[in-house]
Amino acid sequence: MRIHKRSGLHRKNSLIKSGAKIYGPCVIGEGSKVAGEIAESIFHSFVNKQHDGFVGHSYICPFVNLGADTVTSDLKNNYSNIRQKFRGGDIDTGMRFLGSILGDHTKTSINTMLNTGTIAGIFANIFGGGFPSKNVRSFSWNEAGKTSEKYDFMKAIETAKIVMSPGVENN
Repeated sequence: MRIHKRSGLHRKNSLIKSGAKIYGPCVIGEGSKVAGEIAESIFHSFVNKQHDGFVGHSYICPFVNLGADTVTSDLKNNYSNIRQKFRGGDIDTGMRFLGSILGDHTKTSINTMLNTGTIAGIFANIFGGGFPSKNVRSFSWNEAGKTSEKYDFMKAIETAKIVMSPGVENN
């Protein structure tokens, strides 16, 4: 495990697995389990990133599960500021480094690649080869390169109940 000396903090019952590389500042929330490479990111409570992959300059909300080898791009290859769609327009974030913002209960599959500045709403499922949309809607099944399908609300709630149940190994 390699943790940069100013890497930040981790909360109670969090687990930083052997071999993890963490460069700060970072916050690893209560009950979260992390491995792989993490740079300057915030992981809220009960986030699961137990495998290799890279998450940098990202904001990860509670109960997010990142599949093995999930990678977030946090710097464009032309080093320009990251742009994001907002209310039908295109805005300059003013930031050169911006990974992903993933809403509560969002899940990624194995080998998911997230483009620079990807934003996913709550209960999004992201999977498939290639890059998904940079704006993944809440309650969607988003296969890379395809139009997303709606994630049934009641199925999402059922899954959340299981994940959040006392005594269940959430991560």
